[in-house]
Amino acid sequence: MQLQIRLIIPLLLLATACQPPSQPVEIEFAVRYGAAAINCTSYDGEFALSDLRLYVADVHFLTLTGEAVPMQMLSRPPWQSGQVALIDLEDGEGECQNGSLQVNALINGVVPVGEYLGVEFTIGVPESLNHADPLRAQPPLTHTAMHWHWRSGYKFIRAGIRNSDDGIWLHLGSTRCEGVIGNLQGCAGSNRPQVRITPFDFRTELITFDLKVLFASADLFDGQIASCEMGPLDTACDGILDSLGLDPGSGNSFSSAAAFGKAAKQ
Repeated sequence: MQLQIRLIIPLLLLATACQPPSQPVEIEFAVRYGAAAINCTSYDGEFALSDLRLYVADVHFLTLTGEAVPMQMLSRPPWQSGQVALIDLEDGEGECQNGSLQVNALINGVVPVGEYLGVEFTIGVPESLNHADPLRAQPPLTHTAMHWHWRSGYKFIRAGIRNSDDGIWLHLGSTRCEGVIGNLQGCAGSNRPQVRITPFDFRTELITFDLKVLFASADLFDGQIASCEMGPLDTACDGILDSLGLDPGSGNSFSSAAAFGKAAKQ
């Protein structure tokens, strides 16, 4: 037994020594309407925010040689697990009547020490977690407002703007799912936007989600509240999906989502 212990300890020390040093990283998100900041009670830029929540997964940092290095996401309940994070930029005030007071603008993780040129990530819940029961799931998949009960999956994005006369909102998630509740085999329409920002410096810059770009195709002056819930008759969806780099027919990503950009931290 003593011999086994003596052999195991050096092996553990060797394994630890072989692990590359890591550094903490933090990605901050902000919502914009064009060049203007937007929130639930301010009408800067013509509209107030009525909702902004989104899931983020598969974060990678891009090296100078173009390699995509995965970020190890840290567990930080109730906002993130080791696989997915929830960004929540509404505070339940003003037009955000379906929201909550708690907000979260950050994703935390670690990457190997090095120089990085950019970042890329996926908007959405990984398929392996997408059909979980929010009443039994682990945070951040416990937020029932982000679950699409009738589609048996999660809403990847809840976003909306409005003023006293007009507005529009989006609920994005996977569609054309096969199977029955409790036994789903996947969805033909993935609808997970891909975002790639380069160059990007997480120390001095943040990721912006521009709702003016997201809703650019909508008629926001016709006096009617429009919506996109990914239904086959939701004509408002096509232009919105294009701004997210998604093909309306297949649900596949064809480019980085144009509605995402970057700005200097204040």
